[in-house]
Amino acid sequence: MTGDTMRARITVVGRIDTGDGRPDLIRAEYAGLYTELDHGFMLEYDESEPPAHVALSCHAGRALLERAGEPHSRMEFLPGTTQAALYALPEGEFDLATECSALDLDQTATHGRLRIAYRLLSAGALVSDNRLLVTYRLC
Repeated sequence: MTGDTMRARITVVGRIDTGDGRPDLIRAEYAGLYTELDHGFMLEYDESEPPAHVALSCHAGRALLERAGEPHSRMEFLPGTTQAALYALPEGEFDLATECSALDLDQTATHGRLRIAYRLLSAGALVSDNRLLVTYRLC
């Protein structure tokens, strides 16, 4: 039912390849919330280092990742497109964009898996080639 919010266990795995031959792998688990939306869903969780609130929404073949904290960011992923991205520090904002090559979502009534392949660009130049895997299980 749309608008229902449930507790969820969320796992985020990221692979960031800056081209130096040593990709960074990041894995974190969170207690969060799952909210059903029209034609999609939203996951929310809090990060501790540095403190931030993260909201990831997914619908109609696209995903939006928003991070409220310092730094704060907003990245949109739509396969086959390049989208402007916000990454802001107290000193100012960076001119970034996401170039999404793939977005895949598998869901059941109790859990789901979202995979995103994208490149992060700064002023049109490649910063990193990234893979993001977000899984959730309703509690």
